[in-house]
Amino acid sequence: MKWRVNVLPKARREYLNAIAYLSDFYPSTPRNFQIAYEKVIRQLEDNPYSWSEYYDYPLYRRAIAGKYLVLYIVDDDAHEVQIHRLLRGSRNILYILHNEE
Repeated sequence: MKWRVNVLPKARREYLNAIAYLSDFYPSTPRNFQIAYEKVIRQLEDNPYSWSEYYDYPLYRRAIAGKYLVLYIVDDDAHEVQIHRLLRGSRNILYILHNEE
């Protein structure tokens, strides 16, 4: 049985921002990221526990899509994966998570 993947609004905005940012580079860059992200979504639908907990912030599990971290929570009761954040791995992730609005 597939898991339901729910991309929360903040993560959806971060995805759109990533696509916009990557479009400033080679024409294929945003598409390559989109393919990597969609692959992560399919993996989460099949087995969200295939990715490990994010060691620096164990509230989340983390998947990797290109140079971005997909931070998510698994809700076993609802059989749902909630994608909370999509952040570029080179950023100060802990600072961002601890200083959220």
